[in-house]
Amino acid sequence: MKLDEFLKKQKIKKSTLARLLNISRQSLRYKIKSWDEKKRGFTVIEFEKMIDILGKDSNFFK
Repeated sequence: MKLDEFLKKQKIKKSTLARLLNISRQSLRYKIKSWDEKKRGFTVIEFEKMIDILGKDSNFFK
C-alpha cells in the first residue's frame, strides 16, 4: 500500500504529519511522492519518527 493511500485510509492529515515530523507540508508532499515511486524520500530520523507516529513497524512500509 502506498503511503498516501495509507494516510487517507487512516484519516491522517498530511499537515498534521508534517507538523509532527517538523517539516513543511510541501516537503512532506514531495517526500511521500518520492517514497511511493520507490525513490528517495524520508531521512532515517524522519522515517523512525513516522513509524512511531503511525504505530507501524518498518516492515509495513516495504
